[in-house]
Amino acid sequence: MLRIKNRLLEILRVVGLICVGAGLMEPFLTHGIIGGSDAIKYSNGVADFVTQVRTGVFPVWIGQSEFAFFGGEFPPRFAPYLQHEAALIDLLTGHRLALFFVLNLALAVSLVGGIVVCYLCLRNVTPERPWAAFALAILYGSCPGVIGLAYAQDLYMSFSTLPFLPVVFLGIYWSFERNDALSRLFIAGGLAGAWLAHPPIAMWLGFVTTATQCVRIWQKGYGKKTLLLDFGTIGLFFVLAGYSFVAAKSVASQWWMPSVNLKELLFQVKQAFPGSLMPLPREVPLETLQLGYSLSAILVLSIAAGLMWRREPLQITFAAIGIALCAAIIPVPLLTTTFWHAVPQAVLVVTNIWPMQRIFVIVALCAVFGCAFTLRHTSNFGRAANRTFGLFLLAAVGWSGVQCSHFIAAAIRTAPSFARSAQSQRPENLVLAASTYGVTALPPRYASLGVMDPGLENHLLDSTKRFLLESASDRIEPGFGPGPKMKTERRLLEGRFGGILNANPGILDMTPSLTIKPGQRYLLAIEFLDHDYTGVLIIHGNQFSREYRLPLSGESRAFGSGSESSNVIPLWTTSDEPEVLQLQFVPMAAGHTPLEYVPFANYELRPYKNADLPITVESIIPYKATVRCKESVFLETPRLFLPGYAATVDGEPIATEISPDGYVVVPLKSGIHKVTLEYHPPLMLRLSYWTGIVGWLGLFLAWPLVKRKQE
Repeated sequence: MLRIKNRLLEILRVVGLICVGAGLMEPFLTHGIIGGSDAIKYSNGVADFVTQVRTGVFPVWIGQSEFAFFGGEFPPRFAPYLQHEAALIDLLTGHRLALFFVLNLALAVSLVGGIVVCYLCLRNVTPERPWAAFALAILYGSCPGVIGLAYAQDLYMSFSTLPFLPVVFLGIYWSFERNDALSRLFIAGGLAGAWLAHPPIAMWLGFVTTATQCVRIWQKGYGKKTLLLDFGTIGLFFVLAGYSFVAAKSVASQWWMPSVNLKELLFQVKQAFPGSLMPLPREVPLETLQLGYSLSAILVLSIAAGLMWRREPLQITFAAIGIALCAAIIPVPLLTTTFWHAVPQAVLVVTNIWPMQRIFVIVALCAVFGCAFTLRHTSNFGRAANRTFGLFLLAAVGWSGVQCSHFIAAAIRTAPSFARSAQSQRPENLVLAASTYGVTALPPRYASLGVMDPGLENHLLDSTKRFLLESASDRIEPGFGPGPKMKTERRLLEGRFGGILNANPGILDMTPSLTIKPGQRYLLAIEFLDHDYTGVLIIHGNQFSREYRLPLSGESRAFGSGSESSNVIPLWTTSDEPEVLQLQFVPMAAGHTPLEYVPFANYELRPYKNADLPITVESIIPYKATVRCKESVFLETPRLFLPGYAATVDGEPIATEISPDGYVVVPLKSGIHKVTLEYHPPLMLRLSYWTGIVGWLGLFLAWPLVKRKQE
């Protein structure tokens, strides 16, 4: 009977933790895309991955859908866990969820999973104190430096590490207690999972693991069995996480990895102080990433208990590591500066200039596991002492809940609704942030912060010097496309935008409004006048919403009023009804008022058919196009170049090359041609991927067998 009662209580605790985790992620479960530009970037990346899987593409090596038509490989190549988790959730839910909500649900699963896994790991450390383990797991998930990764910083890949980190800590504990194969499976599996989720956090966790294993060797000694176990751990880690290393090497030449300015890193650490020691809410985002009073008290308590009893070398080690890591991200005179000057540049590059984003989550685990070790030696303290400690944990959980409520309230206050987020991911409203291209040393001149039409992001280049001959939009409106302007080619635009002052006096409502019909594509050509166009051009309708910054909406050949800017905006709607579009302009140039921009510009709204274009894109998964050219040219596709692209022209294979902007180009002779472009990853990349898949399956199958054997 007692056994049944204990099992029911265990189930109750797990269900309770799931409810707590879901409550902490309530805005993600009830609202749309939470966060800023990085949240949109990750949402689009996951949407692209899931869309490709829905169409039968697996594995997913590069971006191909409208959410990543430029062919981006980040983050699936470097941190693929979140995308795979989202695809699995989408599969289990029958492909019925909105793409942005698949990401939100994956993030909620990460926090809930992190809390539950932390509890189960702590139960193995302190089996006699299940409710204490319950409270400590909540403190881990509700730590501002943990939950703030998603709420305050949009660090979704970092957030996805949460279920893996406690597994490593349990493996470390078992390596001291049992020094067996099961402990090494947990260390290797947890580290590999964290690495596939987010390498920077996993790297610092690896340093912590190495430090603890050095303490183990010093305490326990070293023999043949231990040597085999340790080398086996390293080998298993590379089997499970090797894909990430091979993938990074396969695109290293395309990536821009600048060295980290140590002065800037130390400046950021000082900027977050002393705000990171003060209660929430904080106005500065970096100040919200903090350990919090609850876990700070527990960390101090753990190291004090360890020094007093000296019974647990690992307890002292965890507490000492936690204190040392805090000294690295909370400025301590001489110590913090000395520490970071000793860190190799390669580690700094992976860490970046905001180390608190990588380290606080590890410090949180050092605190809760250190406390769990402390609890192993308090059974004889008496009922009063135990009740006092229980009340302390209850108060700590309550305080963390108060702090988390600020994250939740702010997210609910600012988060868009489901309908608003669904609208933002409609093709006609889809913004692919220019930061998507930021991984390259020289972003393409066509990269834009505004909405782009994949069908128009194709160009014909000169066959010898590779300068721009014709863009897809130039066939519709000659002289208005991207590149150097040939004024003699331009037609006279008969329309003219006037304007009236909006009820908000800082906004110009442009006249007339425009109407676009479903199933029809349009180009809005704009001939800018002699104005300082510093500001934001807004276009909105019932289901239509866009913004373009002026004078440049991105790089030099994106839409704008610059000398090489595109002067056309593609317009279309996926609604069943016509859209009436209102254009507005918000000037941001000092000393200028909205009415000074009347008349705003000359314009023409020109409908077109795909057959009118020199390049008709018939498919983007994979890329297929019909090209009409009067001379030998290069077709510049919108795919960023990577080794491994294979093209066919009229069914015949042909070598691909790279354009001056870093895109894949295909040489063509005059005439009409059918072009296909597919990506075939290097053999080592494919081998590492499938080796990892087999390794993870083997790990899940081996774990119960090894556990049974060890017991």
